[in-house]
Amino acid sequence: MYARTRQKILPDWTTGIQERINAQPYSKVNTALMKGQRVAVGTQGVSVLAAQSSKAVRPGSTLNPRENWAAAEFGTKPREALIRGRRGSTQYAYRRKIMTGFLPNNRKGKFAFRVAEEIVSRSVAMWVQTVVQVISEAVEEGEKTNG
Repeated sequence: MYARTRQKILPDWTTGIQERINAQPYSKVNTALMKGQRVAVGTQGVSVLAAQSSKAVRPGSTLNPRENWAAAEFGTKPREALIRGRRGSTQYAYRRKIMTGFLPNNRKGKFAFRVAEEIVSRSVAMWVQTVVQVISEAVEEGEKTNG
C-alpha cells in the first residue's frame, strides 16, 4: 500500500518542482540545489522531501543540496566576504561578492513549498482512494478463497 501511494505521488512532486524551477531565472543553480526529491510514506502519513542529495553540485564545490537548500528555496541577499590568499611569500586580502546566483529573499518559498501547497489536496485524495482500493481488493480475495 505504501509503495503504491509513493508511486502515485512522486511523479507529481518531481515534475511540479522541475516546472517551477525551469520557469525561474538562475535555473541551473536551483536545479542543482533541489536535487533529491523523494516521497516517504509511513503509518504517520506522507512526507514530500526535496533537496535530499548530499552530493556536491559539482566537483570541488561547497554547495550541497542537503545543507544549502534554503538559499535556493527562500533566496538570499548577496553579501561580501573577505577572501585571504597567499602567493609565494606575499599575503593578500580582498572582498568578493558571494551568493549572487540566487533570487532575492522570499518568505513563502519558490519551489518545494509552493508545489507542496498545490499537491497536498490531490495527495490526500489519492491516499484515500488507495486505501479504499486496497481494502476492496482484500475483501474480494477473501470472498474468492471462502466462496
